[in-house]
Amino acid sequence: MANSATNVNTTTTTFVSYCFKAYKSASEKTPESLVFLCDFTRDNGPVSIDNRGDTVLHLLATNGNKIALERLLQAGLLSDDLLTSKNVHGNVALHEAAGFGHKEVAEIMLRRKPELVFVCNDTGETPLYLAAGYGKKEVFEVLEGYNSDCMMGRRDGRTILHAAIDGERYSFHFGEKGESVAALSQIFWDLHWFKRVKNDCYPHLWYVYNSNGKSAKELFEENHSALRRQAENACKILSSNGVVLTILIGTINFATLLTLPGGFDQNTGQPMLLKTNKQELQLFLVYVLLALHFAAVALAALLLVPLSRFDTNDFYVAIPLKLLVGSVTVVNCTGFTITAFSQGYILEAELGPFMANFLALLLVGGSLDLDWWPPLEHSSKVLNNHEEKLTKVERAHKAALRSHCTLYPQLGSSQEFIATTTMLSGISAAIVPKQRGKDQRDTRTSRHRGTRT
Repeated sequence: MANSATNVNTTTTTFVSYCFKAYKSASEKTPESLVFLCDFTRDNGPVSIDNRGDTVLHLLATNGNKIALERLLQAGLLSDDLLTSKNVHGNVALHEAAGFGHKEVAEIMLRRKPELVFVCNDTGETPLYLAAGYGKKEVFEVLEGYNSDCMMGRRDGRTILHAAIDGERYSFHFGEKGESVAALSQIFWDLHWFKRVKNDCYPHLWYVYNSNGKSAKELFEENHSALRRQAENACKILSSNGVVLTILIGTINFATLLTLPGGFDQNTGQPMLLKTNKQELQLFLVYVLLALHFAAVALAALLLVPLSRFDTNDFYVAIPLKLLVGSVTVVNCTGFTITAFSQGYILEAELGPFMANFLALLLVGGSLDLDWWPPLEHSSKVLNNHEEKLTKVERAHKAALRSHCTLYPQLGSSQEFIATTTMLSGISAAIVPKQRGKDQRDTRTSRHRGTRT
């Protein structure tokens, strides 16, 4: 008797370790684990290997191990008994694949036995019901393609529409500061998934009540009432911040139109650079006008957001579309404003000193490497285009700047480069404006004398 008991204990221990190895191999894709799974299935068949009653096929479906499942199919071990074997909850392997969203695993089992789509677990849930409840779109579409009956509901009267509303789906978590954004994203995706499942159901399922006397629409409104209020606050906050930013950028561009680079002629009222730099001035005006255009569109879109009803259906298309249009146009407005800013420096022939100062500030901060920064060739091209239009002092400044652009790649230390850029910026700030002011005063004096004569 003692020997028989010892043999039983030894056999039990060996089988438990055997099952544990199969449990571990189900999540692996190595050649050794695939061979072991085939041997285990061939020797034991649909045997439970854990306390949930899961077989090897349940574990392969849970882990999405497509390679091992194909190996079992090729070896002829994917039998009907293994496919229809249930765990303690009444789930077959297809239930697990649908709940975890493993599309390819579900397709392999359905090609082997299409009748699996109609199998219900202990609570009356089909694989399609679990796919709707867990928000697995790809598996949901696959099961629909195999004529899965969307009419079948749970024993408590819940349909797949009810499952699509309060199932265990994903949720967004951005911390305390991002709760409003998370609420907006959550209600948007919940509503889209509910509409997706609803469009694939028979119309009379929209009015089927569960055990609590709630239809699918009523259940959605009840479960998302607090979330809708949070999403409403998030929309208002985003809209108000966007409006402030848009007004600021629009004001800057509008003020730019009144203070063009080079100023205005006091006699004719036309821009001073209209005759000398007409093409570049036109580009500058185009950038500014485009920035104002996008600012106006963004302002209109963002102001329409707080005027919405904030009904549940508004979060489906209307509100996301307004926020999307407002966000995209704000980005475009900012981009054209920056482009106009750069074009203004080109008009003033001061892009070179500006870039030099900017580069010097980055060097002081230790955040730039001289090895990868390209030479300032564009500033030299701009100065060459204006060579005949500069005064003698400005030409001296241009020559110094061109020599700086030529010598820049050969500078060996940051101190020398900073000293050079400081000298150039000093020339640009002190000499050029004074000379331009003197030239303008001389022009006005000569015109006045001519008038008196």
